[in-house]
Amino acid sequence: MKKNSINNISSSIVVDTLQVQNNNITTSSGTIVLKTLNSDQIQFTNGTDILMSMTSSGQFTTPLQPAFLAYANAAVTAVTGNNTEVVINFNTEKFDISNDFSASNLFTAPVTGKYILGTNVTFTNLSSAMTACRLSVVTSNNTFEVLANAYELSNSGTNGSISLNFSCDMDVTDTAQVLFRISNGAADTANITGSADLETYFYGKLLS
Repeated sequence: MKKNSINNISSSIVVDTLQVQNNNITTSSGTIVLKTLNSDQIQFTNGTDILMSMTSSGQFTTPLQPAFLAYANAAVTAVTGNNTEVVINFNTEKFDISNDFSASNLFTAPVTGKYILGTNVTFTNLSSAMTACRLSVVTSNNTFEVLANAYELSNSGTNGSISLNFSCDMDVTDTAQVLFRISNGAADTANITGSADLETYFYGKLLS
């Protein structure tokens, strides 16, 4: 067996179930554990998908790390204003890496960890009496919310927005959902706006 250098492996080394050959470290079943590319990029894979990719400068990506971005692609009219709380319908996904955001507008944590979550809701058609609103993200462990004067956030009753961003702990199968209400109006005349410009959206990512 030839002697191998670290940077230029020319023959095979087998240690227990690991095999080192041609810049690859594999298991005896052929699954690639570590791969170095000509650009000095390092990749960890599961044999099919890239788990982590790192450049020689230290930047790295984790393509399978859970992350999602969903949004409302159209307005929903006359749903709140007189203290009616609504579940925001984020009916379109920009991406959902591990399919954790459902049609019921729930994000379900695929693993236990720390997550970052955020949402923005845009609304319109307010009366001057609609002086209160509450945006909430309800998780299995906590409820996160922000309160504001809805009419003051809007431009004389036209488009206004409110946002909420935070990090939280979630256990596997814990869920998160966005709720919104505008209060003090005579009736539920306020609209939740939505479009391809992402006026009303919900996002999240596993941090650690």
